[in-house]
Amino acid sequence: MQATSQIANTIAKESGLKGQHYAKILDALKAIGSGTAYEIAAKCGMDAVQVSRRLSEMPSVYDTGRKGRTPSNRPAIKWAAVTSTNQTQLFN
Repeated sequence: MQATSQIANTIAKESGLKGQHYAKILDALKAIGSGTAYEIAAKCGMDAVQVSRRLSEMPSVYDTGRKGRTPSNRPAIKWAAVTSTNQTQLFN
């Protein structure tokens, strides 16, 4: 990890920014059901790059196995939030 990334990560942890991002992403997923990083970003007011980085860190979301499209028409993972309803299906 580069020094600038380490500094940014430390600042994010100390400021609670990571937790705020997680909450925004989960709220967006609850509202839209599932979506690409771009769709989630549009719903929660974040940048798609920020959302993509957080999604890979979050244990409370999963790759649905479906694909959406980016604004440039490239394939993109559709993500969804783990709920009590789908949790048993995902982890059993």
